[in-house]
Amino acid sequence: EDASGEEDASGEEDASGEEDASGERLASGVDASLAPVLDEVVDYSGLREAAQKRSAKYTGERLVDENRDGYFEERYLYREGTIAYWRWEPNQNGRAEAEVTFRAGVPVHFIHKEKLHFYYSQYPYLERVDLDMAEDGRRSYEMLPYTHRLALFTDFSVPGRLQTPFRYQESWPDEQEIVLWSTARLDYRNGSETPIRRYSYLDGKIVRVEQDPDQQGAFRRLLFFHEGQPARGSRDLDGDGRFEIQEKYASGRLVWLSWDQDGDGNSEYAQELGPKPAMYWDYNDDGVFDSREYEDGQGYTVREFSSRLDGEYDLKSTYR
Repeated sequence: EDASGEEDASGEEDASGEEDASGERLASGVDASLAPVLDEVVDYSGLREAAQKRSAKYTGERLVDENRDGYFEERYLYREGTIAYWRWEPNQNGRAEAEVTFRAGVPVHFIHKEKLHFYYSQYPYLERVDLDMAEDGRRSYEMLPYTHRLALFTDFSVPGRLQTPFRYQESWPDEQEIVLWSTARLDYRNGSETPIRRYSYLDGKIVRVEQDPDQQGAFRRLLFFHEGQPARGSRDLDGDGRFEIQEKYASGRLVWLSWDQDGDGNSEYAQELGPKPAMYWDYNDDGVFDSREYEDGQGYTVREFSSRLDGEYDLKSTYR
């Protein structure tokens, strides 16, 4: 071969990288058969280690366009080589199908379609699930610790590495299933961190409801359930922590309520509801009703009294 790089009579390729008579192509002017030799001469391991070391401390963003259509379906944020945030938007409509926040490379908060918020006590165990109700506020479902698992990715063996192959799973629980997992549900108005209601669950059934209608930070109404229906209730009328009103229910209907004004456990007034309504009074606060009033079924109102205030009715008056 001469200095001009032209092919000589032997048919060997020159330094320009042109193909020789055998049809083999040289890489950058070097015969492909020499590549193994050059790999031994040039130490690439140092370059790989340097790249891995830089990746391990990387702080910044990584965008993924999986189908190469010019839109990024995935967005990763890293801090010191550890993943801190992941967003998945396959429909490219400005709304994420999934968002995950990480702490120390482990998921702590997962948002599904900007509506369901899954919070982890220790991944993959759930602590609570919040449901965004838009104008109606939000619902927050509480879970027993280390009871219900919700894994996010099929491969989570190497968290915090840029090359980690996260894979989103598209089957997620609905609200009905979440209720079965829950021990309680709290309802919030928009912009408030004080719940207005708390539902307690057992095996997916409501066993108690607590209400704070004026959002003073204390539940002022309690309602207890049996077999899914109200059984009894209490109300704190003035917010002093004492429940002055007691309620009883039958077949889900209110049938009795009583009022203990001074909180001593004895009701000064009670009312019986239903087909035969009646009212009762305790005048000396000894726990025994001294007077009662009811309809006799003939259009008359009957008022009975205990003259000795011992619960024995010995006086009666009837009027229309």
